Amino acid sequence: MNTNDKIFYSSLIFSLIILSLIIYVSSTQSSKEEFIELYWQVFISEDLNGTNMVDCIIENCSKSGIYKIGSINLSGINFRTIVTDLDELNEYKYTCIDFNNNDIHCEESEGPLKERDTFFVSNNGFNIFLVSEKNVIISHYPKIVSQQNFTIGFVVKSHYHSALDLNIILSVDSNLSKTRILTLKPNEEIISSFNVTLPTKGLHKVKITTMTTEGENEIDFWVNRI
Repeated sequence: MNTNDKIFYSSLIFSLIILSLIIYVSSTQSSKEEFIELYWQVFISEDLNGTNMVDCIIENCSKSGIYKIGSINLSGINFRTIVTDLDELNEYKYTCIDFNNNDIHCEESEGPLKERDTFFVSNNGFNIFLVSEKNVIISHYPKIVSQQNFTIGFVVKSHYHSALDLNIILSVDSNLSKTRILTLKPNEEIISSFNVTLPTKGLHKVKITTMTTEGENEIDFWVNRI
């Protein structure tokens, strides 16, 4: 074996040893990319279709005469929705949700609803996050309430490679309200909820915090009890 061959094979063996060490260390050390993802539960009405065949009780319900129609599932209940250009031609800023499923739109309490408007389905509070001719996005928390108690929804997703016991805290105005433990499997996503109680009328900050040994995550919103 000549000198060049010796150098080549020595370099190859050394490279294989380094590669083996890298694989071993990667497999025995916990991933730095392990983390918890926390966000509000949202509901989306997508793939809205244009139609002029809508029974809407509002006079001049659409400037163009063309509605965007679809459906949305809110906490397990499917509702028909319309999006309409009520004020300006082809500016789709309002939605009506057919809560009683009678195919008559924009009846009392069904809308028209715009961004930041609040509504309830049973005790579940919802907030209109976005209205457009393409979709309606609704978040599972309210902005304005007249009642003391309501339910909000959120999502916890684990990006850990092993099971994890997660401490979840609900606070109102920085005061501990409720706490629970969620056990998540590796890479599991769980939809959960809390019942919120607002002690007084006025503006309140509601916050959800998840706690692990690596740190905390939190999401919050402001709600006005009138």
